[in-house]
Amino acid sequence: MKLTLAFLLAGTLFASAKGVGQNVTLHLNNASLQQTFREIQRQTGYTFLYTKQMVADAPKITVNLNNVSLADALTELLQKQGLEFSIDNKMVVLRRKVKAITMAPPAPVPTDTSGGELRGVVLNENNSPLQGATIRITTLNRSTYSNARGEFTLPKLPPGKYTIEISYVGFTDYTGTITVNGNSVNITAALKQVLSQLDEIAVVAYGTSTKRYTTGAQTAIKSQDIEKQPVTNPIAALQGRMTGVLVTNANGIPGSGISLQIRGNYSLSNRADPLYIVDGVPYPAASLVTNSVSTASGQVSPFNSINPNDIESISILKDADATAIYGSRGGNGVVLITTKKGKAGKTTFDVNACSGSSVATRVPDFLNTRQYIATRRKAFAADGITPTTSNAQDLLLWDTTAYTNFPKLIMGNTASFSNVQAAVSGGNEQTRILLSLGYHNEGSVIYGNNYDKCVSGHLNVDHYSLDKKLNINTTVSYTNDNIRTLAADPFLAIYAPPNFPHYDSTGALYWIPKDAQANTANPWSYLNKVGRNFTDNFITNMTVRYTVLPGLNAKVNTGFSKMYLTQQVIMPATAFNTVPSFAAPYKNYASFGNSSVQTYIVEPQLEYTKRAGDLSINALAGGTAQRSLTKTNYITGINYSTDDLIETISAAGSIYDKGASSREYKYMSGFSRLSLRWLNKYIVNGTFRRDGSSRFGPGKRFGNFWSIGGAYIFSEENFIRNYLPVLSFGKLRASYGITGSDQLQDYRYLETYASNYNTYNGVNGLYAYQIANPVFSWEANRKVEVAMDLGFLKDRILLSASWYRNRSDNQLVQAPLPSQTGFDYYQANLPALIQMTSLEFEGNTVTIAKKDWRWQTTFNITFPKDKLVSYPGLASSPYANTYAIGQPLKLARGYHYLTINSANGVPQFEDQNKDGSLNSTYDYINIGSLNPKFYGGFGNTVTWKGLTLDIFVQFTKQNGYNAYRAYYFPPGYKVNVPTFYVKDNWTPTNTNASQSALSTTVSNSNGPGYAYPYRYYYSDAAYSDASYWRLKNLALSYTLPKKLTGKMKVQHLRVYVQGQNLFTHTGYQGLDPETQNATPVLKTLTGGIQITL
Repeated sequence: MKLTLAFLLAGTLFASAKGVGQNVTLHLNNASLQQTFREIQRQTGYTFLYTKQMVADAPKITVNLNNVSLADALTELLQKQGLEFSIDNKMVVLRRKVKAITMAPPAPVPTDTSGGELRGVVLNENNSPLQGATIRITTLNRSTYSNARGEFTLPKLPPGKYTIEISYVGFTDYTGTITVNGNSVNITAALKQVLSQLDEIAVVAYGTSTKRYTTGAQTAIKSQDIEKQPVTNPIAALQGRMTGVLVTNANGIPGSGISLQIRGNYSLSNRADPLYIVDGVPYPAASLVTNSVSTASGQVSPFNSINPNDIESISILKDADATAIYGSRGGNGVVLITTKKGKAGKTTFDVNACSGSSVATRVPDFLNTRQYIATRRKAFAADGITPTTSNAQDLLLWDTTAYTNFPKLIMGNTASFSNVQAAVSGGNEQTRILLSLGYHNEGSVIYGNNYDKCVSGHLNVDHYSLDKKLNINTTVSYTNDNIRTLAADPFLAIYAPPNFPHYDSTGALYWIPKDAQANTANPWSYLNKVGRNFTDNFITNMTVRYTVLPGLNAKVNTGFSKMYLTQQVIMPATAFNTVPSFAAPYKNYASFGNSSVQTYIVEPQLEYTKRAGDLSINALAGGTAQRSLTKTNYITGINYSTDDLIETISAAGSIYDKGASSREYKYMSGFSRLSLRWLNKYIVNGTFRRDGSSRFGPGKRFGNFWSIGGAYIFSEENFIRNYLPVLSFGKLRASYGITGSDQLQDYRYLETYASNYNTYNGVNGLYAYQIANPVFSWEANRKVEVAMDLGFLKDRILLSASWYRNRSDNQLVQAPLPSQTGFDYYQANLPALIQMTSLEFEGNTVTIAKKDWRWQTTFNITFPKDKLVSYPGLASSPYANTYAIGQPLKLARGYHYLTINSANGVPQFEDQNKDGSLNSTYDYINIGSLNPKFYGGFGNTVTWKGLTLDIFVQFTKQNGYNAYRAYYFPPGYKVNVPTFYVKDNWTPTNTNASQSALSTTVSNSNGPGYAYPYRYYYSDAAYSDASYWRLKNLALSYTLPKKLTGKMKVQHLRVYVQGQNLFTHTGYQGLDPETQNATPVLKTLTGGIQITL
């Protein structure tokens, strides 16, 4: 049954009865029940809870009552309506009168007259009691209701096995089986609330709220949407599903980095990472990888160490109203990750297991050996060069019939995928517990013995005192992630000639002399280069809340997290070129690194909620004390006597490089928030925070940040209800505020020194590492937003449109210094003003909502636009060739490609200053933005009985760097190229060709080959449309009927098939339009089963 919660005034659970009368006076003529309830609410402050079906056909009311009690008034009003009521804590709960059930006489029961008793309690998802729930045993024609504490009793039940049904307005029904044998039977029923999407509880800054009453911009994804996607990084599950949230994968190698930007980047040189908070504890946004020990995975994402199956929701806070309470930490937006918690009720054991495989979304089509050899011979002829054994081994020394498809060999493999999650959950009204364990094993599409193995554990204990005043919630999570991959990205090896030999005559890897431009390493040598990343991630949090007085809660949140990363890169002797005069300066080497970050946080808070007539008040005050300690060290040893000892640093012949660092970050702040809601339609929200950061010098460490937001729910107006009944919800909202940023490295305001591992007279020395500047201060981000939210047809259609403008100035940058100073740069503020604007639209519909059928649709799209508004002195600054006034920050600049010279087949580029030569300083133009023009997603969920189909499409309209930025060698050079590179090359008989002449060399500045690495690569020819749409997620599941699972002695059984990145449509010429010139993202298909006992 479709239910709607009619809360005429929210927040009454916190309201005080003082000053609010419980007698009413009513003089009504032909009024509806809803009008009557609103009048009673206005006089008493009591909230009514009922379904709209209860009052849809109710007779009109004419009544005259003077100063009668609320109970007497309700009795008089409802006696002819077929309704009953109960009152608890300022709430009036309505229900239909229970009619006697006419049925055949019950079957004879045993003559045992001792009887049994059923006792229980009915709770909601937050462990709060539900008064007025209906409890039925239909076969015995017995029923009762729960009291104010949610408790109920059914005495004198004959022995037997019975089905119990519990229902409550606005909640899903509970069905269970009990066995009565003369003793008492106790049950706890936890009911799940069924609400409009506007009324779903969402996690926001330091609390919870609903979309109906928020004044800020925030959105969320729930666990059920995360679990449908076979991803290892929970951030990947957000891609395309939220307005203003841009998620981009670095490449398709397991554990690799992933970028998340909330409404763009408005900083010249600092990171645009949002603030991540996991269960109240700040979480590192940046990778801990030490560049000196980097592997093919690159900057390993720290979120690879969070199990997606442990997450209950991910909330994104976007505008100033939603983020200003986090101050400087929230200047780039906030991501709140909430993990799962135990639920009251019968203890359940849930197992979810799946297995499948992954392949690259796109593998480029390169020339085969026949095509390659033919192209090389034509190129030598075009250059007028005679092939020799030194410049054309591929033609004269190698087997010209041998063929290896190196793109397929290197990145065209099938990667295994398996995941197992087991969880135990249960508890009663006082204590709930959840324990889950997970194991994930994923291979890699790049060749070699590569994998990502992750083991995780999650524990949550939630305890309430008997009087519900004290609540203690504790969460502990641990993850161990083990990634084995290649030590170096093998991407360049796909260019190897298709007839490149594997071994020489001795059985060793075959090598040729190094090329000054091209990668001529033996592709199989990458297999000997091993990289490892071991990550241990520990997060714990405890929240203690105590109700001091009705409406007044004191709370303290404490947390600790530690992430420890161990890195290893092994480069044995077999990985290096052995050709004399081209060999490496060392025969082998190994690098080792360790990085860690640990964070402590304490946040005491005091929250007060009160209802005074038509006004709801919520006030919050608190503080934050945070300390983070980051440590890094690395060491590289070379010339090991044998590769057998290469994993032991003490066996190194000598130390090639080493380093260590330690940084401490301290953060102190106080914050407050005041929210006012009047008549359920006028809402004002204000926040203030004063931050202190150790990253600024004395006198500059504190900054003030604030926001003000307001909303007007115009659908509450009578004229809207009367004349626009199709409009079920309408809200205008706006906000303005100032946030900041302290996203810079620690100690920038100090003069610092570093240790030099080289010794002088046996003593390590020091050198000046950084010049001091104690006067730089906070960046300021000024944010304004205007939005409208609409609901139609009882909220079955929800639409939202918003416009925002973010402006950031006083930019924190590393300003360059003259070389005479001995330093490259110093930390400073620059007077640049950056602006980001956007239009965002989203919609959700429930197209079909029937007993067995349900069809839901979601859509979102974002149109971002950024520019550098002003920068005094830009033309004379070191950034003159990087940025331009009125242009995007992520600006592609380069030469302007003109055409192919019809006389000689040489690519032509425009000489902007007409000086007869090409120079990046004077001849570069503004090519265009590398940011998307728009992006979004479109999804459908169709359910028929136990069958559910989910389809989600992600799309991006953008320009980016194409194949000329990756395959920057001319066709005919001693490397392989994609087939489209040689479709229309210039020849003396094809002078109107679209591609240059073939060439075997790049050293002739007047020849066609020179343009590829030195002109095409840096021109608008390498910049083109990289738009795409992608079948991001496809999930098909079937849940077995309860009748069948009951016979199998299981509560729930579901089988499913899930796919990720299954199809990509694009005109982009390259590897993948998202990662562009890097290993493509993965196409994954899995099947699984979920069983609940």
